[in-house]
Amino acid sequence: MSNIPSPFNLQLDDYHSRGQWLLNLTGQPSVSYFTQDSFSVVLNAESRKIGDFDEQRDWSGGRGGERFSDDPNKYKDAREAFSAIPGHLFPSLQWKISTGYRDAEQALPGSVSWRGLFGTTQSISRTFTASASSNRDKVWLWIRRVGSPGTLTVELRTDDTGSPSSTVLKSATVTTTDITDIVSLFQVFDWTGVQAVTSATVYHIVACGADTDNDKNHWEVGVDTGGTSSKYSASGAADAGSWTTAAFSMYYRIVDADTSRRWWFFTFAGNFYKVSNEATAALYVWNETDDDWDVIAAGTHGLGQVTGRPIAVNGFCYFPQGDTVAIRVWDGTNWDAQTIASGQGCATALAVGYSNADNSTQIWRYNNALVSGGTSTGLKCTVSRANQVAAYNTDLAFRASIKIGDSGTPINGILAQNNSLYVFKSNQVGIVDNDRYTELDYGIRNTPSTDNGTASVNWNGLTFFNWLFSTSRIYSGTVDDVGQGFKNNSFPYGREGIDAAYSPYLAWLFVAKDAGASGTSSVMIFDGLYWHEFARAWAVGKRIRDVAIQVVSGARNRLWFDCGGDTCYIELPSNKGNPLDDTGVRYMHEAVVESCEIDMGSASKLPKYIESLTATTKNLNSQGIRVDVDYQLDDGIGLTGINNWFEAGAFYKSPEDTVKIREGNLNKFAYRLRLQTDNSATPPDIRGIVPNGFARSPARKIFTCEADVKNVQVNGKVQSAKATLNWMEEAAQSATKIHVKSKFWDIDDHDVILAPPNIYPIKADPITDKITFTMMSTD
Repeated sequence: MSNIPSPFNLQLDDYHSRGQWLLNLTGQPSVSYFTQDSFSVVLNAESRKIGDFDEQRDWSGGRGGERFSDDPNKYKDAREAFSAIPGHLFPSLQWKISTGYRDAEQALPGSVSWRGLFGTTQSISRTFTASASSNRDKVWLWIRRVGSPGTLTVELRTDDTGSPSSTVLKSATVTTTDITDIVSLFQVFDWTGVQAVTSATVYHIVACGADTDNDKNHWEVGVDTGGTSSKYSASGAADAGSWTTAAFSMYYRIVDADTSRRWWFFTFAGNFYKVSNEATAALYVWNETDDDWDVIAAGTHGLGQVTGRPIAVNGFCYFPQGDTVAIRVWDGTNWDAQTIASGQGCATALAVGYSNADNSTQIWRYNNALVSGGTSTGLKCTVSRANQVAAYNTDLAFRASIKIGDSGTPINGILAQNNSLYVFKSNQVGIVDNDRYTELDYGIRNTPSTDNGTASVNWNGLTFFNWLFSTSRIYSGTVDDVGQGFKNNSFPYGREGIDAAYSPYLAWLFVAKDAGASGTSSVMIFDGLYWHEFARAWAVGKRIRDVAIQVVSGARNRLWFDCGGDTCYIELPSNKGNPLDDTGVRYMHEAVVESCEIDMGSASKLPKYIESLTATTKNLNSQGIRVDVDYQLDDGIGLTGINNWFEAGAFYKSPEDTVKIREGNLNKFAYRLRLQTDNSATPPDIRGIVPNGFARSPARKIFTCEADVKNVQVNGKVQSAKATLNWMEEAAQSATKIHVKSKFWDIDDHDVILAPPNIYPIKADPITDKITFTMMSTD
């Protein structure tokens, strides 16, 4: 108990004014507990206080956000979610895998519904007829995991009068070790070796659940409810079974062995083409009537290995084939090879420009090795240019070589802009103007990479090029980073990579993000400020290295992308950017969006209680079109896999629905939205998400006291009632820290502040000289 001079029983020390104030309490002070919420200040005109949550109504800030309070228009990450339209969040547009260039059979979405592999449908089959007599190497199915099922087996079986026979030609399995989350996947089932199939012969793909699976723990396969090409059975893997025709068709793709290659897309003479980088290039033209690729036979085109994107100039198409093989030229019917002599005829890559001085379109090339016979042109690590020609079989006459830096560092790319040429090497960027090269001192020599500058584009009056895992922009002689490698949060490990190609589309720039042989590549949209994922490779190692726009007469334009040796397309909205304004577009069956960390900003350190999430939406219709909700808490935020997400439920109805969470004593949380639709024409459209809950400030002790403050003698001086009252009012308004000593044990030895007079008024009685005041502990 503190030692206080008699007759006083309370000492207040503010360490500033007079130091000590001695009072005599007239009775035992009352003690109560309140949270600091009572003392919070209003932050905005909506009467929100510290500890209130914010609603997210816009996702156009794109991916890469970390804390919601930093930017309420961003999110952490997404998979195939369209977020570039302000005020909306919905699945991205549906990608298709094209046909005609490899031996394969497929039936791909479409609208996707799901069927579980347990009970009477433990096995589901899909019949197909082989299109060619050749080998089949693997099967791809759309699947998703529910709970913790057993082994999923996929078999290739022969036919027995329209049903799967007991003869299993090949099989492959996956388990929950392989698939650790509940997000749907286009999953490969890659059996050992290959299986020969015979053209026009019927076979069956059979997906089999484990005998122990049930309604809580099983695998599901994606199906088309508009078909009848599937059968089902209560038997499991390798069992003959009794098969019943189903009112659906399982989606599938069965293919020959993959070919290691990339594709370049290009337009020539009104047609859309693709050519590969194989030792003997494969060349195809898109057949709009049959909606597939038609091969142009190798014996016709005579191409070896194409080393860069073909260019079209003056009605002719030029194919670069490296520094030792002649450029091939095509007029749409006839082929010709440039003459290799005196440094002429060869190019690693080509670009189209223009020369005001020559009043002619220019064909630029670069060479990284000396072209045969070159003395003044075709030199190592140089660029040179030639005027366009009037006949396809007239050789280009390249002028004197322009040396680009040192000859020990190869050129990675060139880009013509107006009357100049940008040149990119692994450790520098420069410009050729009036046939003279100047290195641009952008401070990037310290970050060399063999991938730097392999992609570049002119868009909206600016020049963009790839550098490391980011995107750089040149404007008015300066360069700045606009990618997700330095200024913005980068991609997660395993999805980061280089910009391999660009394709402008009015206000958008489509970007091929190549994550390499061990990563997951993607197609991104850059809107000039923010980044959004548009499509994602369906498996690790499916490298995306090219994107291109195909203009389709009388129909929707298409975005094409090269994906691990396959070629895919997405139909874009007709003459506009917003898919919601085009009833003919089709959407992915699932999109996933992870929110930023939500910690209430200024209340980030306070413990919180989360009651629920409420969403404003459009198009939800119970089970078929819904939004599933998962969440993470505190240190669990950012971890992957089903065991690191808590399932909260789903939003089932529009325009508003609520999902309960009911988690307390946490500092921060994040949620994941899984947008589902079984109708590819109708997406779940999220307009707003708001968490419901509160932050709890620390509980404080509130001491209510009554003291006799009539004039008293303190250390020989008069302490007047008026002076005491004035000091208290000043201390209450300025939040002065006061140390309390008292003969009453429950308020002794505390640091306090006097409560604000507008909440707990200081009451003075001028007749009795008694004052009532309230103190709040700061402990």
